[in-house]
Parts: sequence; C-alpha cells; structure tokens
Amino acid sequence: MDDALTKVRAVEALDTQATVARASRDTALKVLDRALVRYRDGVSSEAGRNSEQARTLPRIRPRRSSGGGGAAPTSPPGV
Repeated sequence: MDDALTKVRAVEALDTQATVARASRDTALKVLDRALVRYRDGVSSEAGRNSEQARTLPRIRPRRSSGGGGAAPTSPPGV
C-alpha cells in the first residue's frame, strides 16, 4: 500500500512541476508578444505606417486559443 501511495505522490509532484513550467512558458510568451507589439508600434509611429521599415516588420496576428486540433505550425521560409 505504501508503494502505491509513494507512486501517486510522485506523479502528483511531477504534474505540479509540469503545470508550473507551462505557466512560466506561457507568461514568457505573453511578455515577448507584448514587446514585439510595442516595438512594431514604435517603428510604425517613428517612420510612418507606410514606410519601408514598417512594411518589413513581421505581421502580428491575433493569438488563437490552444484548443487543439488544426494543422501543426510550420517554420517560416528559410528556417
């Protein structure tokens, strides 16, 4: 009985660690996304929306929920 309880506790501990790691990753991605938006807005306002600098920046698309399904993400050309 003690062996089974030890295994359950170990699985729970690993699950907690995975949850914390996912939350940390998600937070980091949100911070980077906001930084990219601020950078793009700054370049656009300094150089003008239709300038070459603003046109060469990557387009920012709305984030989709991670509801699963759909095609796997692809790498950008040249990667």
